[in-house]
Amino acid sequence: MPYILLLLVILGFWALFALVAARGVVAVVNAVRPHVSTRALPEKSRRRWFAITWVACACFIPAGCWHHQSVGYVRQAVPPELEIDELVYREASFLGDCRIGVFRLSAQTMARVRDEGLSFLQTARSGRHESMYPRAGFSYEAWRRTPPEPRNERDVMQARWCLGHKPSALEDIYAVLDREGGYLTVDGSEKDLVLLPRLGLLVVSLKA
Repeated sequence: MPYILLLLVILGFWALFALVAARGVVAVVNAVRPHVSTRALPEKSRRRWFAITWVACACFIPAGCWHHQSVGYVRQAVPPELEIDELVYREASFLGDCRIGVFRLSAQTMARVRDEGLSFLQTARSGRHESMYPRAGFSYEAWRRTPPEPRNERDVMQARWCLGHKPSALEDIYAVLDREGGYLTVDGSEKDLVLLPRLGLLVVSLKA
């Protein structure tokens, strides 16, 4: 019961915030409109646009915040020694307890992986620290080569088991994962990294 009350309070505050944001947007539109059109907007249209703006603020702002937080948390799992070029894929379960992120690594990082292999990767066993997040405590075991041992196969890319489906966007990754030439490491039984030099990608899998 206390959790339901807390949720209702949060939703109430969010509805109020969305209302204030919508009023602000409408006020700006009303201030600008006389400069671009001499025709007054009918009262009915004003109410309709206010309702649309309110719903948009209530839906899109939290979605943007969730996306930003989710990407930031996945980035936090990547050791700073592995330089990131871009995030090419991300997926999370509804509650955010399972997340997969696929990063393209920089050319410099991939060159070191090709030249030094495991000796370089053994220096990359702790997550990075970013100012907007407290250190999440990512600490990985020694890197090893792919493919994973059969008995440990489910320990790799843990999040794929709780997403409830096998994302088609990761088909190339699944295929390469079962071959030699890649590297993987795990943090306990809930987090793991898979580095695939053939694709130039690092897969981050997090299961809460």
